[in-house]
Amino acid sequence: MSGNFVVEITSGIQHAIRDSLVSLFQTQSQSPALDSDFRCDALMSQTATSGRFKRFRRRITRSDRFIALVGDVAALFTLCYYKTLRIRFLIHSETQKLDLSVGVLFAFWHGRQFVLIPAYAFNRVVVMADLSWAGEIQTRVLTRLGYTPVRGSARRHPARALIQFNRQLRQGLGGCFAVDGPHGPIYRSKPGILFASKKSGYPIIPITASAAPALVLRRTWCQYLLPAPFSRCLIVIDKPEWRAARGETMTTDALDATLSRLTAGADAVFKENCVACSSDKKQGS
Repeated sequence: MSGNFVVEITSGIQHAIRDSLVSLFQTQSQSPALDSDFRCDALMSQTATSGRFKRFRRRITRSDRFIALVGDVAALFTLCYYKTLRIRFLIHSETQKLDLSVGVLFAFWHGRQFVLIPAYAFNRVVVMADLSWAGEIQTRVLTRLGYTPVRGSARRHPARALIQFNRQLRQGLGGCFAVDGPHGPIYRSKPGILFASKKSGYPIIPITASAAPALVLRRTWCQYLLPAPFSRCLIVIDKPEWRAARGETMTTDALDATLSRLTAGADAVFKENCVACSSDKKQGS
């Protein structure tokens, strides 16, 4: 989600400052002009400074005020950024008959959520957020965008998180899952959404997004897609999947195949347009 992008930038700045300090002390301690006593003092000073810096950084970044500030700024940034995008929806005919604000479970890839999260903000939807420090910021962002966050993940307290998630569904809220999140592996969904569908009786609706031009953050595990400002975006919503809701057999592999097909089709729309534009330019020249 958009909170991930802000968290990655914040963590990068913190690590850059830390590495610069460590590198400075290492350079001093390895200089041949220094005698052994001074090297020892430099190493001790390096260790003490590094420890003080870590404690200071942790005290600041883990504070409630810092998390609230970053979360509020990220939510405002997301909404303003979203307003610049030119978004087109492509919705399956069967899905158009449903009320998408209640009684459905959206399934999407973690790396495609930047466009999707603000698109369905303030629609009474419950979403799961990780229990990590990044999850604290994500929870703040999601709350500001009108979502109802439930803390938990496939690795930490999954059963408790799913129970709380289903309680919210019984109150009439819709739900959404970044099915391969929060830590991957990429394009491999977790079974939590199938469990939620079976318990609630809600259908699973695969959904994805694509954009052009867009930046793909290659160093993130999910290949996070960040549309450029004023870019064209496409949100594709597939037909509802009722098998799990009706107690029939459904596997995560089937859901993975549907989402992969949907995402490849959305990406192909922009690739075809690029090829068409290139051929038109060649003919004109």
